[in-house]
Amino acid sequence: MSEASIARVKKTKVDAFANVAFGDVACSAANVLTFAAIQMAVGLFQGIAMVIHRIKYHPTAVSLREIVAATDDLTMAICTSNRLTGIHDANDPAIIDNMRIIGVGVAVEPHRVPYVSDFSSLPGGGKIVSANPLYCGIYTTGAVAASRFRVQLEFTFIGLSDRDYLEIIQSQFPANIS
Repeated sequence: MSEASIARVKKTKVDAFANVAFGDVACSAANVLTFAAIQMAVGLFQGIAMVIHRIKYHPTAVSLREIVAATDDLTMAICTSNRLTGIHDANDPAIIDNMRIIGVGVAVEPHRVPYVSDFSSLPGGGKIVSANPLYCGIYTTGAVAASRFRVQLEFTFIGLSDRDYLEIIQSQFPANIS
């Protein structure tokens, strides 16, 4: 087999159709950052990445009703680490996506859920990330009751060469590993 043939085999689309994964995370009180793993049937070193096309955030009605004051907010995120100290920073490479709902002090209009992050118009049809590890993260301020959200990820798997897969892993850290 030629080098070009081997390269084509190593970087192939594994799925023809979108898959769906689900996550669920709750925090017991305000100002508590909580994570929950999203289980994928892919090992860390299998060279399988995922292309996320769409993320749908489903905060519970109780969680949304807690956002009543201008100082209240609810932040939901999809991350590659559960060791983060915050999920608000869009510049953190471990945060794949986050969604923040900020209180305005009065209920202006009803919430329409799910909140959707759509990456399908990006080159390649989505964001490419390692399939493992993957976490949901939640953080609230001002909440009296426990807050919770469920998430639905629409994605396809893609097989990568070792070099390309290592590049994906390296991109999830604050500095590249040499």
